[in-house]
Order: sequence, then C-alpha cells, then structure tokens
Amino acid sequence: MKKFFSVFKNIYLDIYLLFIISCISLLFILLKINILGLKYLIPIIIGLVILCIINGIILLNKKLKKKIKIFFSVITTLLLIGFIVLSVVLINVFSSVKNIFSTKSYVDYSVMVKKESNYKELDDINNKIIGFYQDDSYHERAEKRLSSKIEAEYIGYSSLEELENALLGEEIDALMILDSYLDIIHNDEIEEVEEEKTDTKEDDFKDKTRVIYTFKLTIDNSKKEKDIDLENGSFVVFVSGQDSYASSVSESSRSDVNLLMAVNLKTKQILLVSIPRDYYINIHGKNAYDKLTHISIYGSETATQSLGDIMDVDVLYYVKFNFTTFMRAIEYILPLDVYSDFDFTTGVYDQTIGNSYTFSQGYNHITSGEMALQFVRARKNFSEGDRQRGINQSRMLRAVINKATTPQVLLKYNDILKSLDGTFLTNISDDSIMEIVKYVINHNGKFKISSYSVNGYDSMKACYSSGSQLLYAMIPDDDSVNQASLYIKDVLEGRVPDIETDASELADSSITHSVSKTPYKETYYPTPSVIVPKVEETDKDKDKDKEKES
Repeated sequence: MKKFFSVFKNIYLDIYLLFIISCISLLFILLKINILGLKYLIPIIIGLVILCIINGIILLNKKLKKKIKIFFSVITTLLLIGFIVLSVVLINVFSSVKNIFSTKSYVDYSVMVKKESNYKELDDINNKIIGFYQDDSYHERAEKRLSSKIEAEYIGYSSLEELENALLGEEIDALMILDSYLDIIHNDEIEEVEEEKTDTKEDDFKDKTRVIYTFKLTIDNSKKEKDIDLENGSFVVFVSGQDSYASSVSESSRSDVNLLMAVNLKTKQILLVSIPRDYYINIHGKNAYDKLTHISIYGSETATQSLGDIMDVDVLYYVKFNFTTFMRAIEYILPLDVYSDFDFTTGVYDQTIGNSYTFSQGYNHITSGEMALQFVRARKNFSEGDRQRGINQSRMLRAVINKATTPQVLLKYNDILKSLDGTFLTNISDDSIMEIVKYVINHNGKFKISSYSVNGYDSMKACYSSGSQLLYAMIPDDDSVNQASLYIKDVLEGRVPDIETDASELADSSITHSVSKTPYKETYYPTPSVIVPKVEETDKDKDKDKEKES
C-alpha cells in the first residue's frame, strides 16, 4: 500500500512532464497537418514555451506554498486535457476533410427485356443477344462483369433511339444500359412543355420493358487528380449537383445544378455563374449538341471541358454532389434565412420528398433540409425558369456561407465533416484541397461573393443523346455568355467585375417569413404555376443551326 502511494510523492513532477508531452504532441500535430502559417505557428510556439516555463517554475519549486502548487497543478491538468482533446479533434478534422472529397464513384447498370418475353432472370438470356450503347465508355467493363455470369453476343448501337427500337423490334433479346441513359429514354423532359404531354414511344418503352438484373461498377478517378496552381491563386471549378438521392455520387448522372465558380484567393473574390440545365451546347470532343444536363451523363471531364469551351476559359476542376449530400449538410446549419424574389409554391417532384412548400417574397425561414432542397430545385414556378433557379441556388449558397462561419456552427464542423464522408466527387488533389484550406485560414478568408446567370431562349431541339426525338432546350444567348466570360476573366485576373448588386443584399434581412408545408401521401406531380410555352423554330434558331453545321 505504501508503494502505491509513493508514486504520488512526485505528483507535481508527473503533471509537469505530462503537460510538456501534451504540448509537444499538439505542436507535432499542427506541423504535420500543416494548415497554419508562420504568423499563427510562431505565437502558438511562443505561448506553449512560456506556459511550460511558468508551470515548471511553480510546480517544481519546493519552497512554494502547497495551496498555490495545488491550484496550478489543477490548472495545468485542465490545460493538458484540453491539449489532448484539441489534438484528437485536429486529427479527426484533418482526416475528415480529406475523406469528404472522394476520387471513387460508381455507375449503375440495368439489364432489360421486353415485358411480354419469357425472360425472368439473368440466366434466362444465356447465349442470347444483348445490345448496348456504343457511346457508353464503361460498356467493356460491364460486358466483362456479365460474362462472369452468362455467355452472350453483344451488339453496339450508335444511338439510344436505335438501341431502344432494337429491343422493341426484337432484333436483340435484352439490352444492357447505364441507368442514367434510362432517364433520357424514359424522357421526363418531354413534359417541360405542356403541349407535349401526349403518348410517346418513350412511354411505350417504359410500359413494354422490365428490368431483370442490376449491377454496379466502381470507378476510380484517382489518376485524373489535378493540383491547383496556388501560386497563381485563381481557378475555375464546375460545381455539379446530381438529381439523385443515392448515398454516394455517380460518375454518370444528369446534373440539376450547374455552376461555374471562379475563385481568386489573393483578391478574396468568388463569382458564381449559373448555367441552365437545358442549355444547348456543343459536347467537347464529339462535335454534336446536347442539353447540359445530358452532357454530364458522358462523364465529369466531358461536362467540365464543354463548359470551358462555351465560356472561353480553362475549366480544369469539378466538384459533384447530390440531393442527399445537400440535405445532410444543410441540416447541421439550420435555420437559414434565404431571399426569394417571388411568392411561389413548389410542386412535389418525386416520392422521396412528398411535400409541397410555399415561399414568400422576401426572406424565408428555412428549417429543414427538405425545405431547402425544394427551394433550390424549383424552376417551373418562374417565367425565367432555370435562370431564376440559378439565382435561388446562389442565394442559398450565400446563406450557407454566412451561417457556416458563425461560432455555433464552427463547433459542429467535425460532426458535419464526418457525416459527409465520401459524398463529394472531385478531381482536385488532396494536397490542393488542404493547401486551399490552409490559405483561407491564414489569410482571414472572408470572400466577396457575386453571382451572374446566363440567359437563352426556348426551343425544341434534337439532342445527341435522344436521336431524332425533339426535346425542350434553351439556346444560349451570346451576349449573356460573352458577359459571363468577361466576368470570369475579371475575377481570375484580379479585377472586380461590375455586376449589379443582388436584391437579397438590399432587402431588410430582419423581416422573415415562415414557410408552410403541404403533405402529399399518395400522389406526386409537378404543379407549375408558369408553363414554358412551346416555341417554334425561329429564323435566328435556323441561323444558329447553319453556323453549327459549318
């Protein structure tokens, strides 16, 4: 028993040594993480050294009164516990930041047959003919996967329309297709225009086919990672939001949110340029035109390069997320106050969100991730359609940034980061991500955010992905595209773009409106208050077609 208590004879020395170890550990972790510049590191080092000296003088002084030593031993113990907790938090935050942005994604495949056929499962089409879309860059890997289960003859088709007709016309027994292509074949976009709500062969295809097998391929994009030139300090990132509720981000999916984010770290400027999802642009490397939302199906690199082409700037990087990621992140920083230009009620766009929300002109009090998602998704309520949606998305981002920098949210950062593990897909290297974080921390990163939305006019167009089928598309307005390009170049080159102040910055933010919710239990449907009119092809439209052909 005496030996046990003898350990505590030098308790002050033990506390002091543990304190020194905790200081050294904290300093080592800070240097290892390497997110603080010298202007922060030097004061921290000096502070830790001073604490060590003061504690050593007091705790190791045998002549000092016992009460004073006990008091300082308690303070020192609390400090070393705090340093240990801080070290653990820093390690977790560091690992979480790196894990948020993944280089691995996936693509989903379905094997489909005619509904009236006798094929019920994959084995039933052994030694049969399977069709695929030739533009699918992953079809060889998909064939290899199926070949491990069945033998089959594979025939490629140059368009989705041909592939669809081949199955319905019984040229093939089944088709193997990316689920993202099915969105085009089923063609929900045909209902963009009220007059087009009629029976189509797309509806026939959906009704006359069924899925007998599904599988998933993992896509490793680590070799596509790129470092950002932080010496220059300016770059452009394509921010893409997928219309998906999957737990992870797909490499091939339609894009519902399309923003070009021009960043200048040195001048602390961010410009958000929103591009409508139905923008009709040239597909990089194919010399063919399609809607932007469809171009994302051909891969992140293709969509990024296509936007760089139309804006006449180098767009080298992308960050992709989906609806699940968005709602999950928003939940941690609620409530938010977001500005709306109009009174509007959203439709129920899908069964995942079975509620409709009513927003008011002015600032709206957002209290759920679902509510926030409906706000940024709404477009059919506005005569400006996707342009207004882009404005709303920019305003939501402003609100998120403002709230995310408050103390109550900063305390939740570790939980937020962990919850978002692997839910963003990017080609920006881990080193560049950490260097950007370091730069922002060390330069008191409060950015001036401005936004701009490109414009266009309505048309019905044949798209590369849909063959001869006419779809609603927005023809780019050259003037607004050129203006956006100039604004982006202003930011990249350190100039302040002369953009009109957003209405949200001029409004009284102290006056907010509650958002009402209407549940739908059995049915779901879009309920647009503004219908996009069907527009016949104009002379200007025909002139643009001639230019594209030439």
